[in-house]
Amino acid sequence: MSQVALSAVKEFIPVVDAAASSPTDSGVEPRLPPSPPLSSSPVSIANRQWSEAVSKLLRLLRSLRDGIWTEQLPWDTHPLLREEYTELWERLEEDEDLRTWVEHKLRYDYDYDTQHFIIRMPTRLHEKFIVRVVARLRTQLDALASTNAELRKVIDAIHEEGSWTVPLGSTAESLPDQESERKDSLSRKSPDYIFAYKGARWPSLVLEVSYSQKRKDLDELAYSYIRGSGGSIKAVVGLDVEYTQPRKPAKSKEATVSVWRYRVEQDDEREEVGNCVQDAKDDTFRSNDGDALQGSLAFTLADFLPSGILRTLPTADHDLPITIPFSHLTADLAEAEAALAATRSRTGLSNTPPKKWAKRERETDEELDTQRERKYKALEDVEERKAAQEDADYAPFGQGHGTVQPVEGEVEGPRRMAVLRRSIRRSRAQEEG
Repeated sequence: MSQVALSAVKEFIPVVDAAASSPTDSGVEPRLPPSPPLSSSPVSIANRQWSEAVSKLLRLLRSLRDGIWTEQLPWDTHPLLREEYTELWERLEEDEDLRTWVEHKLRYDYDYDTQHFIIRMPTRLHEKFIVRVVARLRTQLDALASTNAELRKVIDAIHEEGSWTVPLGSTAESLPDQESERKDSLSRKSPDYIFAYKGARWPSLVLEVSYSQKRKDLDELAYSYIRGSGGSIKAVVGLDVEYTQPRKPAKSKEATVSVWRYRVEQDDEREEVGNCVQDAKDDTFRSNDGDALQGSLAFTLADFLPSGILRTLPTADHDLPITIPFSHLTADLAEAEAALAATRSRTGLSNTPPKKWAKRERETDEELDTQRERKYKALEDVEERKAAQEDADYAPFGQGHGTVQPVEGEVEGPRRMAVLRRSIRRSRAQEEG
């Protein structure tokens, strides 16, 4: 683990000019194209020895895409070196369907400093809870806007979104030359929810729901948001709730909230420096018995606005309060837990199914549907690549050892492979019925 990341609160952050870091011609972009670090030693893909860590991760991604593996943790961390992250995207180029799914469907983080690839698979509990919290914040913002016409123009430009991609810079003090020119987008995060101002490069407020697997990483995650955005991300909120696996007893009903903020301070030499400060640490809003406690989650309007916009408002408006009582957080969490319980027990409102269904005409056995065809092709690609790597004398057809002449009476290589692949798919289709 990076020493920088472990000293999140103690490490100082250079102050970044808000105007420079928040261009007005670009918004917070959903699903930005990935930008893995440059490889220090380019190698031809055809002759490359693939990393086992990347191969294992690709197998997992295919299983998740195809619905084969359903017991995925909500927060799943995989060590992945920077050069392996580059290799991952090189190999995804060979599988267009999987790459499209990863770019547009999968929620994941890559941390350049700790060199971890994190798969996010939030549960219905966490998604429903965070949506309720965001709705309460939106209601209060709208209430502030209704009191002042000038303030309404500013607040109307604040929007909330889930599942967005946030590119971040490295928290390291120095970088290799080939990476320093793109240091502002070496890492990427997929926060649970954000509040952003129209035209801002980064969101101002980030909200994360944490649980046992994610809890230990939350402090480092908040630091990377604030430091990696140069202080443009002004506040990070962590709502820590207990998640109980299906068919297992609940451990505790206790729930807590933590808040980190960007702050400008003076160091020992009386120079202004940026800092990531934890204003609230594990404040309990629901007891172990499930009862709401006294207190509230408190914000000001300044937490939702870029510094450049904030300077255009009267100073008195900066500290306009936006709060959620702990009793409301407890009620929202209880509602989310009830929805999850109904899903698991298969109860709740539903239609009465008809006694009889119309017959459905199916395609002939010779034709496979698109999803099964894609699954078989992906599995066969893996098998063929593995066989090619294990064969020390392997070379692509017509390369490396001269042109291979077909044996008399034998089908040529490419044509024979095509027949084999079709027969494999057909036999698998017959096995599945």
